[in-house]
Amino acid sequence: EWFKKVEGLPYGYHNFLYGWIDSAGENFPPILPPKLVPIVFAVLEKYKPTLVRNFFTEALNFRLNTTNLTTAELTAVAAKRGMDLNQVMAMPEHDYWVYNGEKPRDGYSYVCCAFVTSMWKAGGI
Repeated sequence: EWFKKVEGLPYGYHNFLYGWIDSAGENFPPILPPKLVPIVFAVLEKYKPTLVRNFFTEALNFRLNTTNLTTAELTAVAAKRGMDLNQVMAMPEHDYWVYNGEKPRDGYSYVCCAFVTSMWKAGGI
């Protein structure tokens, strides 16, 4: 039953970036300043808003319990809560989040290990 809900879904591109960010600044390569990532997406968003929504802002909206906010708007919401976007990016992913980025088939977003773990959970292991 679980597999029928996820069969054919695209690979977890929505949350792929967040799979290796589990702290606000400790997981970035030494040549990549942590504060640069949100800036790059904010600039890119002006030219490729769908791409940025699919790879960056939809996941941040889930983490902040907001909907359809841009990078700048998410930055403002995070600041009001005493955080920056790097801290928001480090917040854990939840298996029940359903992504809406690509049609006709989008939904749960799993990278390989999350897919296997969810399959085990659904099977009662």
